[in-house]
Amino acid sequence: MDIRRLFVFAVLSAFFFFPARADTSAATKPTASPSAEKRPQRGTLYRVRHQQRTAYLFGTIHAGKPGYFPLNAEVTQTLAASSRLAVEIDVRRQDRFAAAINQHAMYPAGDAINHHVSADTVRRLRKATDTFGIPFDNIARMKPWMIANLLTSIVIERHGLQLSQGVDLHLLALAGPAKTVLELESATYQLSLFDGMRVADQETYLIETLDSLDSGEGIEQARAMADAWANADSDGLNAILLEGAKEKTVSSTFLQEVLLDRRNVGMADKVEGYLKSGGTVFVAVGMLHLIGEKGLPALLRKRGYQVEKVY
Repeated sequence: MDIRRLFVFAVLSAFFFFPARADTSAATKPTASPSAEKRPQRGTLYRVRHQQRTAYLFGTIHAGKPGYFPLNAEVTQTLAASSRLAVEIDVRRQDRFAAAINQHAMYPAGDAINHHVSADTVRRLRKATDTFGIPFDNIARMKPWMIANLLTSIVIERHGLQLSQGVDLHLLALAGPAKTVLELESATYQLSLFDGMRVADQETYLIETLDSLDSGEGIEQARAMADAWANADSDGLNAILLEGAKEKTVSSTFLQEVLLDRRNVGMADKVEGYLKSGGTVFVAVGMLHLIGEKGLPALLRKRGYQVEKVY
């Protein structure tokens, strides 16, 4: 069971694939800042400096619980003092998600998944959709990776992590209309990474997802990783990831090489641009992007920036 694949693809990415499932109007409302003074630290926070200019990197998760909010004072006060908020994607722009899904995640009219995967995979998929109460026809035109993420996001929500309680939505609400919102990536780019998988790998990815959901072990690991975020336990999260890295699967390889390492380079480029353009920027990204030798803090240090871990 690949714990890294389950957590990242479900918790960090489900928002981007299924924004309609998240009601942004019901996002966690900002609360008065004094209450944040007594809140526990969540995620992890870094300060990056360049020639009197500053960027903050805050590690998030894209699904959460009402009890996670308000966030701690280090986060809320730093965001309030920043002129800009940068997020992976502005999850409020559902029109962009719909266009990206149509472009990358769906087969053309008249085509269906049963033309691209084995009969055994179709059988297992029908069993899974029956279990979740999803009519098979509703997902028949989706590509395998899209279906895998849908099923995993449903399981995540059924076990208490809600997309409508994503940290990104909370930060966007805190920022309000006056603060400039920047996007590190686009929905089209993110989905194109999945669409770039080989056809055989897409089926394997789906099979690995079904295996993880059938075993029930994946959700326990997802909970452990969410707890690590909720307790600002970056060392614990890193230890979980290192353990998961021992299993060499299509999903884990794609996660590490494409969804993390490749995207981290592009994100680091964006942060560099923010630093050089002036003003303080608060950068909110999935916490896994801040971990390890190829995480954003490490990449920016190698490029000569002063990087300090706040907590």
